[in-house]
Amino acid sequence: MLLIKKVNSPAEVLYKNDTLITKNGVFISGKVLQVSSDSVSLFQYKGLIESPKQIDQNSLLLIKYGNGTVEDFSTLSSLKPISKEELMELGKSDAKAYYKTHPAVIVSEVLLGLTSFLLIPIPAAILIATVKPTNLNNPDNPNNKLITTEAEYKIAYTKQAKKYKSRDAFISYFSGIIAIVGTIFMLL
Repeated sequence: MLLIKKVNSPAEVLYKNDTLITKNGVFISGKVLQVSSDSVSLFQYKGLIESPKQIDQNSLLLIKYGNGTVEDFSTLSSLKPISKEELMELGKSDAKAYYKTHPAVIVSEVLLGLTSFLLIPIPAAILIATVKPTNLNNPDNPNNKLITTEAEYKIAYTKQAKKYKSRDAFISYFSGIIAIVGTIFMLL
């Protein structure tokens, strides 16, 4: 969903996402701006405002609009396969949008940070933070099946997910250290 509030205007407009489904089975969420004779203009919002994208109609199977109507493109000419670069970009983009670090990683890193004054937990914290995530499946990801069917998509998704997991793990670890140091200073 996208809520647009115009400056100096009391009106707010709420848009429900449209879903484009490609002939390759890729789901693309966004707001369709225009359907022309050969392409579809699409606006996407993923935390940041992105410029409109053009998608070739020949690559689309159908569009499910937010109001419930469906536009079928299956009768158009057949499509060239999606390129490796496009799969990798899609994997990276989907990981940014749908990968969530497992809560056990965060809890264990905080606990390791709390006990790091013993020095023993430091290698374990580093190991947890740097190991590739193993559970990549997310039912919220409309392209989840590509993790098992497209190697390029999985590589890019895994690489981006590892960055997010490492970031979250290190933040959690140092939060534990800060908590124990703060506690020690308060007791002094």
